[in-house]
Amino acid sequence: MATWGAGIVIAEPAPAVVRPARYLAPKLDPDGAKEALDAFPILLLVLAVGCVMVFGGGGAGVAAIVAALFGEGLRTPAWVAFDVFLVVALAVAYSLTARYGLRFPDEHQRLRVLAETGNVAWSCLPEQQKGENAERLRSMNAAARLLVVNPTNAEAKKVLEQTSRHLHDLTLAVLPAQRTPSAAAVEPVGPGSD
Repeated sequence: MATWGAGIVIAEPAPAVVRPARYLAPKLDPDGAKEALDAFPILLLVLAVGCVMVFGGGGAGVAAIVAALFGEGLRTPAWVAFDVFLVVALAVAYSLTARYGLRFPDEHQRLRVLAETGNVAWSCLPEQQKGENAERLRSMNAAARLLVVNPTNAEAKKVLEQTSRHLHDLTLAVLPAQRTPSAAAVEPVGPGSD
């Protein structure tokens, strides 16, 4: 089974480009890799067809559009530029995901949810509280990284749970204070509100 996309927790603070990059960086987990080896010939065929479609078809399509707009002399450079762009985009996606992503195995979803809760809660805080809680966030993400490597680490699990809960509670406590007077004055509209 591959981990990618929403299955990867983004360790804050992270650049905004990391969120879409995690969708370009799938990774087989060890159990899925064993299954993949059994189906290696089929996977190799699918990979080859996919590469031909993306690099060949996509590059040819971009090259045809560029040739139609600017002349035949730019067909080959456009095709090569498109392929180079794809390779660089994939390399950057894997690099960013390796730096900012936490990939928990499927059997440790509770740990993934705790890490994601803490990171999302921190990202919802006002800038002042973000600065005040940056060290706490770093220690939580360090504990989460340790749990990716060793899910039985009780001390790291305790730090992850406590810090995630603290950031969650802090965010919920701060939310009412963030409301503006004009937002508080707006009455709900619905049946029976007259």
